[in-house]
Amino acid sequence: MPKVSARHSAILVGIAVAAPCIWLSSKFGDPYFDLGALVVIGLILMGAVFVLIRENGGLLSGERIDRNQIAH
Repeated sequence: MPKVSARHSAILVGIAVAAPCIWLSSKFGDPYFDLGALVVIGLILMGAVFVLIRENGGLLSGERIDRNQIAH
């Protein structure tokens, strides 16, 4: 089974948050549901960025990658 990256997880969770908020906003005519979705999705993306920085931080500072990781 392929490994799911933080980026893909953030996209899926963002869609799961956005869909009901868009529906609630259109049903009740309240734009604050959209604002809430915007804030939550922004926090999710910030979390994904921190995970990616932690995973790839060594590469940014000049650390070499293992040959086993290159094969995958």
